[in-house]
Amino acid sequence: MIKWLGIGTFVVAILLMLILAPIALGLAQLGGSGCEKSDSADSGADNPRGDGKGDGKIIATPEDHAKRAFGNWMSDNAIDIGLKMKTPVYAVADGRVERTSGKEHDPGNGNPAGATVYLDIEDGQKVAYMHNWENKVKAGDRVKKGDVIGLSGRANGVEHLHLGVLKGNPEKYFEAVISGSGEAPDAGSAEECGSEKGGEGGEVSGDIQELAKQMLENKNITYWTNNGANTRDVVKDLAAGKKGSTTCANANGKKSDVNPKILKFILEVAKKDKIMVNALTDKCHSNGSQHYKGQAVDLDLQSAPLSVLNPAAKKNGGSKNSEGSHHHYDF
Repeated sequence: MIKWLGIGTFVVAILLMLILAPIALGLAQLGGSGCEKSDSADSGADNPRGDGKGDGKIIATPEDHAKRAFGNWMSDNAIDIGLKMKTPVYAVADGRVERTSGKEHDPGNGNPAGATVYLDIEDGQKVAYMHNWENKVKAGDRVKKGDVIGLSGRANGVEHLHLGVLKGNPEKYFEAVISGSGEAPDAGSAEECGSEKGGEGGEVSGDIQELAKQMLENKNITYWTNNGANTRDVVKDLAAGKKGSTTCANANGKKSDVNPKILKFILEVAKKDKIMVNALTDKCHSNGSQHYKGQAVDLDLQSAPLSVLNPAAKKNGGSKNSEGSHHHYDF
């Protein structure tokens, strides 16, 4: 009798484990569903453990930097954001460039700090943009939130931006420095985790939707149709919260976000002159084209003159590439 009772107890225990284990796993997943930084402390970009993938995530926190303190705010109270070389970085608020330093176009070899911009903003706050490939401002310049400060670079073999602040938590400025708008959402929010994006369509950010809507309403902006592909359709998709569609076979049907700086560039030009957009993600381009990644735009030669186009592109982090049949800008 005792033997059978022992076997019965064992069987019940096994059944309870099978029932309760999935429940426990689900609770653990719920408890751990807050936003995770890219490998957190184990992947600091100034630390050789950084992965250097340029994924637009925080790869080193203020706590990481404090472990190897240099004794100054710009180095110690900072975050590292993984960004591919020459990615535009933006003013996190209105302010004045206090000074710049370091050597430009140096991938962190001659001077590990790289080219640096020191920005004074509200309430005595200071912001340092370090390891830049290139500075786009100079000492004394007044900047508005969202203006391009520079192009990100590399240090210790890792492509990233080092963002230091005099006081407070630099993570507050994460969203603004990489997108030119807003501040980082509260930790664990849907926007930071990427579980909810944009409005009605849910595939692109609300900023992109709003900019696309403005483009559709602007009479100075026209769109080119070729072989049935009309760039206006891409803008209509973006305005509806959908990713930009591709129309050529070598894009493999891939859809893509469009860099909001491209849309800002187009709208800025349209304030001064007419502009015809030949291609965003649509039309046919070379394999792996920046168009298919949402990082390039083609404009008709009948658009505004280069004296209007080039300054507007530069302001938004873009650069012109020579293509005789049209104007091509990479962002």
